[in-house]
Amino acid sequence: MTYRFRLALRYLSERRARTILTTLSIVVGVMLIFGLNGMVPALEESLRQSTMSATSQVDLTVTSESRGVFDEVLSQEVSRIPGVAVAAGLLVRVVALPPDLAPTVEDGSQLGLLNIIGLDVESADGARPLTLVAGRDLTTAGTEAMLIPVTLADRMGLAMGDTLRLPAADGTAELSIVGLLADPAGTSGDEVYVSLPVAQDLLELPGRINTIEILFTAEADPQATTLAVLDQLGPGFKAGPLDSGTQFIASLEIAGAVFTFFGVLVLAMAGFIIFNTFRTVVAERRRDIGLLRAVGASQRDVVGLMMIESLLQGLAGTLLGLVAGYLFVQGLLAAMGQVWMQRVNFPLGEARFSWQNLLVAVLLGVGVTLIGGLLPAISASRISPIEALRPSMARFDNGAGSWAGNGQRSRIAWSFGLAALALLALVTGNLALASLGLLLFLAALVVVSPILITPITNFFGRQLTLLYVREGYLAQANLNRQPGRAAVTVTAMMIGLAILLALTGMVTSVTTGVVGNIDRSLGGDFLLMPQSQVLSGGNVGAGPELAESLRGTPGIVAVTTLRATNAQANDVDVQVIGLDPDTYPVVAEMDITAGDPERVFWDLDTSRTLIVNTIYASRNGTELGDVLTLNTPEGPFAYEVVGVGSDYLNAQASAVFMSQANLEADFGETADLLLMADREGGTDPDQLKSRIEALAGEYPALTLFGPGEYRDQILRQGYGRLAIFYLMLAFVAVPSLIALANTLGISVIERTREIGVLRAVGASRKQVRRLITAESLLMAAMGIAFGIVAGVWLGFLLVQGLNVFGYPANYSFPWSGVLLSAIVGLIMALLAALLPARQAARMNIVKALQYE
Repeated sequence: MTYRFRLALRYLSERRARTILTTLSIVVGVMLIFGLNGMVPALEESLRQSTMSATSQVDLTVTSESRGVFDEVLSQEVSRIPGVAVAAGLLVRVVALPPDLAPTVEDGSQLGLLNIIGLDVESADGARPLTLVAGRDLTTAGTEAMLIPVTLADRMGLAMGDTLRLPAADGTAELSIVGLLADPAGTSGDEVYVSLPVAQDLLELPGRINTIEILFTAEADPQATTLAVLDQLGPGFKAGPLDSGTQFIASLEIAGAVFTFFGVLVLAMAGFIIFNTFRTVVAERRRDIGLLRAVGASQRDVVGLMMIESLLQGLAGTLLGLVAGYLFVQGLLAAMGQVWMQRVNFPLGEARFSWQNLLVAVLLGVGVTLIGGLLPAISASRISPIEALRPSMARFDNGAGSWAGNGQRSRIAWSFGLAALALLALVTGNLALASLGLLLFLAALVVVSPILITPITNFFGRQLTLLYVREGYLAQANLNRQPGRAAVTVTAMMIGLAILLALTGMVTSVTTGVVGNIDRSLGGDFLLMPQSQVLSGGNVGAGPELAESLRGTPGIVAVTTLRATNAQANDVDVQVIGLDPDTYPVVAEMDITAGDPERVFWDLDTSRTLIVNTIYASRNGTELGDVLTLNTPEGPFAYEVVGVGSDYLNAQASAVFMSQANLEADFGETADLLLMADREGGTDPDQLKSRIEALAGEYPALTLFGPGEYRDQILRQGYGRLAIFYLMLAFVAVPSLIALANTLGISVIERTREIGVLRAVGASRKQVRRLITAESLLMAAMGIAFGIVAGVWLGFLLVQGLNVFGYPANYSFPWSGVLLSAIVGLIMALLAALLPARQAARMNIVKALQYE
């Protein structure tokens, strides 16, 4: 075992460039699988913390299962239950601070979120004791007073007597700091305390709370008292603090699956590269293998030697890939942190790497390498000592070359059979079957590619001779002599370009869908938007007065608003969006995929009915006529589904839409989070925008957008985020480039004597370089042709997958992606040829002629 290990290290060190290139392909695949999946927990943590709960040392915390508000009288009812010493009602709400109000903290950044805790000052002292460091408590303070932890005050540079402006339903509220607190245990540190009436006024929730904190008497049975409390409150309540963001987690799980999918494809390309590399190793070391066999090495020894080399490269590539994945995701999170905060107002969490993720990355990284080297290792072990020691021209093809000679009919039959099954799977419309069809189609291309090498090479070769006359014919002949080797390279390149084209097609389709969705669902000429695009993500709404003022503005002909809260529909977390059925269809439009678009809004106005968005419908199998039970603060209510549709703002999470009348009756929500207005024809938009700005100036939590401005901003942000997309494309392209360079390097090594003969009979170094470049261009042309076919199919499947998971999009054929794939493929061909062409051109003629 020791001598095999030493031999393996020696062979790998002798070909450093090839070892590095082969290992790099493993690094890229492992990095994508391990690194990007480590980012998913950071996003999950961010969403779960979207509504923070400041816990205290209490025996029981009770909240609504809907995560909404309920009548404050319930806390008084709970306080009368035997075994309950104190029951304090609180209103706890995360507030997103707009840039104009967000204070600057000590590190120079702005505080984007603040936890407002409204305390019932008469009962809070018992349940939530707050330790004053300076000042006075809320029981002796005025109606616009607040308490703040010392640490937070220091971070913001505030002191006793200073004021803090906060967004409020009537615009803003200026609260004075009357007391400094020791940091309460178990809290996030970014909370301020006000009296319950002040919090209710800020949030337009009169008489409402969302948390009851309870202390038991000394003699109480905790379990029995908890059951008594929940029984008194009735269904719809739970023991535990507030949580939110769970409706977004399924989307992140899908993202993790996508990251793994692309990482596996990159590793598949790495497998082809390794297979080709070890075939070359066998070709180069035939004489060494023959000597080993002649001095007594068994077939098992030869296989073991090759597999040790493969294992070493797999371990090195996997280890480096894990390190690269960690560094990559840390840099990615740092780069996207500000954009994420601006978009959803939730701070990003930290990357976390699970044991499962680590195990998958290691198994795939090492496993692909071992599998890629297995067949060449077995082939090497079958070389007889006499055959290996006999001088001969390098013509080793590992049996791959025979693909185009023996069993052609069988290969053609298999490829046609696989392709037919793939097409049948596609036309079923079932995503799982269509995905299986893609794999079958790729397998069909892999099986038939050695047979197609010669006709396709001849076709593209005729075009290439227009550029390289003599070299084009030679390159064509060289590839035809080794169709198996060329087929392996073409397959690896096909996968890389297919991914590139598929991602381009998906981005094109999604971008087209997003623009259309914005134009329809946010169709008003003027938008008053909250800081966070997730409506229930800490936004403070405006009272009904703003909408009324907007309706009375000269030049405005229609106004509609959206309101939001959180709930559970059939025990599934959802956003509940309240719209005005009379005005919404006038100003905006929803994509109704099931139900009567002409009637669905009228239905919302007549009874307890709702529209579910496509994400909820697809994940829960919801159809028209189904009845959903919503857990509301007033108890469970049955709502009939009268439509399935989607809008832009709620396209990323499960959501239901109901009338604002039902939202107010069942959830107590009356604040407008989004306002849309249409102008009268002929009215000057700039002058009208100035009038609206005068009205909205008192509401800094809302941002005013004129005609088309919001869409333009979203597109600019989207194009900026495409940098991540292009970075992924680069990682996908790297293994294809390695595969092409590797094959060309193999070609140079195997044709050392042939190149020497060409140089001896007068071929110049320039002509040799052009010969290698011509071969690279021919293989790239075949990879491009196969990649376009596979990429269109893969792109179509990705878009269909989005539809299945509730993200409606129509597939747009990526003409620009086809052009991009062709350009990238040709550029990769030229880059891949640089080093092998230089190596061939600088070859010593005498040594080349002596090569065996």
